Amino acid sequence: MEPPKKPFQAVALILLLAWPVLAAAQVEEVDIEALKKTAPKVFIDCQSCDLEYIKTEVTFVNYVRDRKEADVHVLITTMKTGSEGKEHTLTFMGQNSFWGLDDIQKFVSAKSDTDDDIRRVLVKTMKIGLMSFVARTPIARRVEVEYKPATTPAAAAKDRWNSWVFNLAAEGYFNGEESYRNRYMEFSASANRVTPDLKLQLGLSTGISFNSYEYAGYKYENRRNEYSLSALAVKSLGPRWSAGLYFDVDASDYSNLRWSLSGAPAA
Repeated sequence: MEPPKKPFQAVALILLLAWPVLAAAQVEEVDIEALKKTAPKVFIDCQSCDLEYIKTEVTFVNYVRDRKEADVHVLITTMKTGSEGKEHTLTFMGQNSFWGLDDIQKFVSAKSDTDDDIRRVLVKTMKIGLMSFVARTPIARRVEVEYKPATTPAAAAKDRWNSWVFNLAAEGYFNGEESYRNRYMEFSASANRVTPDLKLQLGLSTGISFNSYEYAGYKYENRRNEYSLSALAVKSLGPRWSAGLYFDVDASDYSNLRWSLSGAPAA
């Protein structure tokens, strides 16, 4: 076949050849938009969640601001654990056509987990909980389920600190003028060790403040010292119970305490 001799004929030929591809793409786009409209309407009830991040990562549902308009009401709550972490509970409550279809998903975050670590696991847990509802809508055909088989873990590195975590902190400030001076210093140290069988917490802190001012030929100076030492030891008695002891030693010029000792059992 001879190539077209006129520009108009060349453009017409290109459009004719490309038309099936463009038409298919347009139909695919229309189908996706139609499927999105059939996706469940979700209302997220959470005070401290990163909602924008959730909406960016979970895109196979529609989000609404009114709980009464939602097909799925997701209530997210947290509760502190004995290891100073948090247990996150996601309660999925079906409404409208999903009435009676409920689900609960949970996960536990450690004290050392960052906000980004927590929100990633939260999104993963939310996807799992929403599958029961999405599976009953046409948009399910666009959702894929992926399984990652467990891999053989590498040999765990030996912890040379034997689960101990140490913290040191210091702060201070100074200000003054010709007739007035003020300075404050604080130091603190802690040592914590948490294992499945035993929890140990040791803390030491001290604060020193000094004030001086002059007025009408009179010079006033005040120095104040504060010290505190605390310790907690808790032994695990099983999957639900633990028992131990706590004590605290304080000394404070401000509170007129030379030494103060207090203790209590822990359960």
